[in-house]
Amino acid sequence: MVGPLTGMPPALPCAHELRAIGVPVLAPLAGRGSVHGAERAAARRVRRAAVEVWPEVSHAISGACPERIAGRVAEFLRGVGRRRNGAG
Repeated sequence: MVGPLTGMPPALPCAHELRAIGVPVLAPLAGRGSVHGAERAAARRVRRAAVEVWPEVSHAISGACPERIAGRVAEFLRGVGRRRNGAG
């Protein structure tokens, strides 16, 4: 991925920036393709992250299975809403 203004890849956040994220995060990661261990480790550093590796999916995860993504996002958001309302 290339940054829009610099033409350079965007900088990855450092560990303390990832730990500072205070909102729930859904991180579905492709098991096939170009996801490296560093990206997986970074996603796991987010305190409230639901990290899921989908082993059968390539790096084009949202295009490969849009219905699955939409369903998982809806389920994740329902869970966030329940926790905010004290039901979970």
